Amino acid sequence: MKRICFVLYFLLSFTSLNAQDFYLALGANISYEDHGMSNNSYFEIEDIYQLGFQVGSAMELKLNQTVSFFPQAYFTMKRNKSILNVNIDDQIKSKMESSLNQFSMDVPLHMKVNFNIEKTNLFVLMGPYFNFFLFDVNELIMDGNKVEGDLFEMNYWSKIDYGLNIGFGAHINRYLVMLSYDHGFSRKIKVENPISNEELETTIYPLNSFKLTVAYKLKS
Repeated sequence: MKRICFVLYFLLSFTSLNAQDFYLALGANISYEDHGMSNNSYFEIEDIYQLGFQVGSAMELKLNQTVSFFPQAYFTMKRNKSILNVNIDDQIKSKMESSLNQFSMDVPLHMKVNFNIEKTNLFVLMGPYFNFFLFDVNELIMDGNKVEGDLFEMNYWSKIDYGLNIGFGAHINRYLVMLSYDHGFSRKIKVENPISNEELETTIYPLNSFKLTVAYKLKS
């Protein structure tokens, strides 16, 4: 699978040779997990936000004076820590702490719309994104005991996130300063219960992210 990500990155870099503008980019992100559940009398979830990063490249293919196709590719680390407290009528109590450090190749495929406010060059971004999983470094602690290995084995394709990305930014000389948001789509997958070997259906919730990125233009 690493080969697929390498080829994807190579194709983006190769295509950029014919791009009108080519950028190198670096930024930071804050991610949170859409748990699919809200706090109630039995469950209480706390997200602890942690800083991640992204580094990569982008190119701009101008369709006209206002609209551009703006694909990007980033090596990204997203981090998230969450604490789940369970209390069912004081009969069943449990505490689960999970720490996620996910490394992936993020590929936003934006349309970029430029506009001016007085003398400031601004733009908005919108389009789909794909998050190609590379590897992760996770920790799960249940009631003070560390859980070794994954609870469920998943195939690679189940670990690919996708969704919509929106953002805005400004042109400052040869720099782009961008603030964007990844909103991933949840999806149902089938996994095997490691104890009973039965096939189960579960829902995968993505990491949604706020990203601040600065890009430097190398080629015009």
